Amino acid sequence: MIEDSFPFSLKQLILSFQQKPPVEDIPKDVARIKVNNTISRVSFFYEKFRNAIDYKEEQLLRKNAIERILKRRLVPGAKIEKVSRHLIYELIRGRYLPNNAVPETKTLEIAHTINNYVLLLHEIVRDFKGQDYYDYRKWILSIA
Repeated sequence: MIEDSFPFSLKQLILSFQQKPPVEDIPKDVARIKVNNTISRVSFFYEKFRNAIDYKEEQLLRKNAIERILKRRLVPGAKIEKVSRHLIYELIRGRYLPNNAVPETKTLEIAHTINNYVLLLHEIVRDFKGQDYYDYRKWILSIA
């Protein structure tokens, strides 16, 4: 039971922490990605705290998390498959995706999508330097 004296945003935080994300129908024989529950709880709390401070509309929360992760992970020389795997891990830890439900094959699909954005990024920004480069890079990552 949540106390009535708690502010609405704190009640929402507590309720979201207690809810389990829905599980997609995936065949039982498909390997799934699983993360440590303790780390997942800490990451989830961090994400909720961050979202409370940096308020965005609910439908933008996962998109913004993906953008932050890609900005941090997508550096020159990064292996796209590794970036896609870490992206999934971090989304599961933040409870944007359910634990032990995302099939391993999704990493290849996501790597293919990320690779398309990387190719677009290289094609568009190859003639830009300095601040223009960073502005275009930021824009491309925001539409990913």
